[in-house]
Amino acid sequence: MPSGYAAARPANNEKEGPRLVEHARIFLVEPDMALFKMLKMMLEKKGHRVVLEARSPRSALEAAKQVKGYRVQLAIVDSFVQNGSATRSWGSSIVSVIRKVDPAVVIIAFTADYVESACVWIPKGGSNIKSLLKTIAEA
Repeated sequence: MPSGYAAARPANNEKEGPRLVEHARIFLVEPDMALFKMLKMMLEKKGHRVVLEARSPRSALEAAKQVKGYRVQLAIVDSFVQNGSATRSWGSSIVSVIRKVDPAVVIIAFTADYVESACVWIPKGGSNIKSLLKTIAEA
């Protein structure tokens, strides 16, 4: 993990970083259907609401353009890296679109691949789902 990515990076020159309301409106980007369903269920059990979703790179790029209209507060983004190496990681492109549309959205990259400009990067893995939920609770 790159240094300095243990906690959320401040956005918009805020000293303490972006904060979420207790019940966040979420954009969930995850290609694995089983993991998507599990994350959505866990997030909704915690009182959050998945209001926008995508399971492919192209659908994620299109959906990212709609984050402001859906009043998304938090995006959880996979970078669509296959088998640890891909000719292109889509995560940075998806994050870039979200940032252009609404810079206030808190972005968590939940993926095996480092995603530049995300607020937080959490390497994907079974034990890190708890880390993801903890990060959301503390954001």
